[in-house]
Amino acid sequence: MPSHRRAEAAAAAAESGSAAPAEKASADTAKVKDGATVEKSASAAATPSGGVAVTKSTKVKPAAPVAPSNPAAPLLAALDRGRVVVLLFRNSSSDSASVATMVRRIGKRRTVVARVVSIKDVGKYQTFTSGTPVTQAPTTMVIGPKRNAELIVGFTSPGEIAQAAADVRRAGRKAS
Repeated sequence: MPSHRRAEAAAAAAESGSAAPAEKASADTAKVKDGATVEKSASAAATPSGGVAVTKSTKVKPAAPVAPSNPAAPLLAALDRGRVVVLLFRNSSSDSASVATMVRRIGKRRTVVARVVSIKDVGKYQTFTSGTPVTQAPTTMVIGPKRNAELIVGFTSPGEIAQAAADVRRAGRKAS
């Protein structure tokens, strides 16, 4: 029974005098998706004037902090499934914004996974950048399923990104 209905029932019981104590309370506890606990409670009590006061409250206890995961892990999983990964390191320039739009557009293809990240986060993707110097933005890495990569530094076009994706996919097929 939902807590608001319990409160109404408690209020009705308090009003009719059938409640032994002058106050009835109920509580529900639930866990939400991120692990936090939500506790809802409701109480009803008879007032000195003969009325009924209903009080509802909600407490949220945050979940324990979770260790940050590796942001490159989903990209590695996509490579293992035979997808091409297009990874753009960008800053706040207009060139970066234009290339980000192109990368997101090519990411809608079913064989391509696209990710746009800040140049400040280049260290979080050292799985891909350890052997390649990424020193300016925009820098686009196109990585094939066999871990072969093409690097496009600076402004680019949708055709160049699409061609690089086709090239790394083709090179991966020849290597197998």
